Amino acid sequence: MVAAPDDAQVVLILDGASIDNADGPAIQVDTADDVAIHLADGSANAVADAASYAEDAPADAAIHSTADLTISGTGALTVEGRGNNGIASSDDLVVLSGTLTVTAANDALKGKDSLVIEGGTITATAGDDALASDKDDDAAKGFVRITGGDITATADDDGINATTDIVIEGGTIVIAAGGDGVHADQILRIAGSELSVTRSEEGLEAADIGISGGTVSVVATDDGVNASDGSGSQAMGAAPPAARRAPTASPWRSRAARSSSTPRAMGSTPTAP
Repeated sequence: MVAAPDDAQVVLILDGASIDNADGPAIQVDTADDVAIHLADGSANAVADAASYAEDAPADAAIHSTADLTISGTGALTVEGRGNNGIASSDDLVVLSGTLTVTAANDALKGKDSLVIEGGTITATAGDDALASDKDDDAAKGFVRITGGDITATADDDGINATTDIVIEGGTIVIAAGGDGVHADQILRIAGSELSVTRSEEGLEAADIGISGGTVSVVATDDGVNASDGSGSQAMGAAPPAARRAPTASPWRSRAARSSSTPRAMGSTPTAP
């Protein structure tokens, strides 16, 4: 458990770590400002958590952080979220690099305020959503942004889900979903990447959808592309009433830039936990 001062920047270096906690999260951050998990070069790491949690449990993921959480490095990390979520942050979750294999009973990767993926190889298998952000009381949060990486997402519900916007600007993404392939409550923008939805009810769904680049293929049992607010009255590319910001002016850019620091730059010389 990490319980650091509220302004602390904490680095956890995983180098051949194996953590299995039958009573709760494998890694739990209760207090800190920013936390980085760095996967040591060539390392293989694995974490798993409890099989169940109480409904009011404050931490309910194999890796759970109340602070901003950044994952980087060239090692590998296998996460088994047996009781609920795989990797979850109550603030921002950023993946810069690494090989992540995440299996979860609920969501595989979730940043409540935001989820940003800039690189890495990610395999996410979820009983609910594979990639998610669900902050619903702040128009500037609750978004997912993907600029790179090799992502394979398999979900019983949505492959990617956000309560505000989803912006995909790079990477290779393959999604097999029981619900929507990609679902944003407000704006979905695809400006790059190779995106393939191989299974879904609705392939791409948002109040406002714009595709300006990349390669997109969709297999769906219902609508392949559904741009509406739920009433069926919105046309693709129209500005929906719920849209409160343009994706190009969103606040995630400063957070992503702040998260790209190397572990050593985030504080004094780190030592392995």
